[in-house]
Amino acid sequence: MKSFHHWIIFVLMLLLAGCGIPARRGLPPWEPRPTPIAGAPIGTWKLIATDEQGSTPAPNILQMLTIADDGTARMDMWEHALSLIYKLPDPNHIQFTWIGSTNPNDKVGEVWTYAFTVDGDELRFLSDDKLVYVFQRQAVAQATPQPTGDETVSAQLDEPFTLQPGQWAMLDAADDFSVQFQAVTEDSRCPAMVNCAWSGEALVQIVVRMDGAQDSTGNEVAFELTTNPTEDGAAVQYHGYMVALVDVQPYPQQEFASDEIDADEYRVTFMISKAGPEATATVPPTTMPAPPPRAQPTPISGAGQTLAVALRQPFQLNEGQTAIIAREDFQLTFRSVTEDSGCFSAADCSLMTFDGTLAAQKGDETELMSIMASIHAGSSVDLEFAGYTIELRAIQQIEGKGHVATFVVLGTAAQQAKA
Repeated sequence: MKSFHHWIIFVLMLLLAGCGIPARRGLPPWEPRPTPIAGAPIGTWKLIATDEQGSTPAPNILQMLTIADDGTARMDMWEHALSLIYKLPDPNHIQFTWIGSTNPNDKVGEVWTYAFTVDGDELRFLSDDKLVYVFQRQAVAQATPQPTGDETVSAQLDEPFTLQPGQWAMLDAADDFSVQFQAVTEDSRCPAMVNCAWSGEALVQIVVRMDGAQDSTGNEVAFELTTNPTEDGAAVQYHGYMVALVDVQPYPQQEFASDEIDADEYRVTFMISKAGPEATATVPPTTMPAPPPRAQPTPISGAGQTLAVALRQPFQLNEGQTAIIAREDFQLTFRSVTEDSGCFSAADCSLMTFDGTLAAQKGDETELMSIMASIHAGSSVDLEFAGYTIELRAIQQIEGKGHVATFVVLGTAAQQAKA
């Protein structure tokens, strides 16, 4: 019996020492819990200027900054979003650490420190005593939960609500006014993993009904709204009410993802507000044809325009456009392309042909490249210049817009090894 007790004690000692015990699996790495930060500029802020002269933000840079009170933050760019943590080294400075991105090509870990001041609803960031960002506080409205089924949604004045295709919302304040989300008829928004020269837009077809309306349009009228705030049609006024387009989800994620989102997957958020008594429809009523095929991500047309891009991030150029990587003093220009370059056929982009020229510049070094090549989907044509690798990933011709090419610029061998 004593021998048996000794054996039990020996086994217990082995277990306590960790011998023969398998490593724990499936446990996440330990991370410190964010703690509330006193004195931080908490809130959601929209970028409105980038210097003392009030210069407006350029595409493909920070657009919206959200700072939470738990030491976390989010930067919404045109094409993707960044996750950050922050701290206040002193009451007048904020330090961000980049910890994540919706773009898998991003390399996180950078640290940015700014002096900051808050004056009412205005937030200013300074670097080396120079103003670099001016933000304006935003009031964040919460949308109602996304509906399911075909039930009619109850809408409140000045509060967002979300509809699925074919669904109606009835305004509680006026049971004779309602709106129906018909379909997303076009979605050319720049995919999240591509750096485009234009953010694109989604076009949303709706029907507005006013029971008892006595005018030439009858009591049910169709309109088309756009997500592009610079275009007419982001909102429409009808019989004393204004219907505004707030958001369209899901957001495209991949290059040339024309078939990525099914029509019934869209969920669109609207908001109804009271308009002036003299208000009339500001967008001409549209007919009700079947939704046309969705467009591809569409870059801006025309030559002579530039696009700020970054290493290792895909971007698109139209013929005549130039991409600039400022930190590297590097430029790439899509100079020319033959008319028959592009996809194998209108319905098949598994094989693309490129016959054209590019111009690359690094400091004082320049090179004109003449390229004739075939590109298989998922692969690239790789070009070497000044120690950099230029990947030509795709070339498509979009009706009415011309040719659009997708590129990625990789750093020098030393940079890639460090990355």
